[in-house]
Amino acid sequence: MRKWALVVDDDVAVRTILPPLLKAYHYDTEAAGGPGEALERIARRAFDVIFTDYEMPGMSGIELVRIIRERSFRSAVILMTGLVADEVPGSSLADALLQKPFTMDTIRRALDEAMARRRG
Repeated sequence: MRKWALVVDDDVAVRTILPPLLKAYHYDTEAAGGPGEALERIARRAFDVIFTDYEMPGMSGIELVRIIRERSFRSAVILMTGLVADEVPGSSLADALLQKPFTMDTIRRALDEAMARRRG
């Protein structure tokens, strides 16, 4: 069974770097440059996990997480940020937090934590 991930970030570098890293964990990945594009993609495909940046123009990652939760999408959501975890208001809405810059180990931990919360 194929697993799908969506990467939402206004930073093209993150949208370019993260998908190949997720391939190592057997995820096919799509990328969106912002929340509007992400919601369009979510409407067309079910994603197992959504990685979203915390700070984006127009709509924050927290606002995107709220919309995902309100619309009852079953995707696990991982919030990506360069801020310290204690400085991220609303991060408890996400299933996991991924600190930037990330490594393969931190990606794996965030995936494991997010999937466990979705199953639990």
